[in-house]
Amino acid sequence: MQAINAVPVLTQVTNPIKVECRLIGEVYEELRERLKAEGKLPEYFGLWYSGDRNFCFPKHIWLSCYCVSHSIKNWYIHVEAVTKDKGKRYPLFLGKTYRGIDFAYEVAKTCAKHLGA
Repeated sequence: MQAINAVPVLTQVTNPIKVECRLIGEVYEELRERLKAEGKLPEYFGLWYSGDRNFCFPKHIWLSCYCVSHSIKNWYIHVEAVTKDKGKRYPLFLGKTYRGIDFAYEVAKTCAKHLGA
């Protein structure tokens, strides 16, 4: 059985991406560039819904960034907004990697860091 590594405590990022009153497409582009600059861009990283990029980033009480296994070979990275409305979750971004659980955790952690989650 594979042991799950604990995710270290995040350090505060000095320049988090501003999400309030911005379009989801703008936030996505900035996050994608930051992931790429840090060598944390997975094989796939996109908007959860490939439709309209021109809607406002949802008002939220927190952001959730985590990874899940799809199979033994690939992992998905989820970024969601959680609202005051009974904890309703809005999927925002989705990543996919074949580089293993450790890399998937690093991507999720990096997303959280840059989004101020």
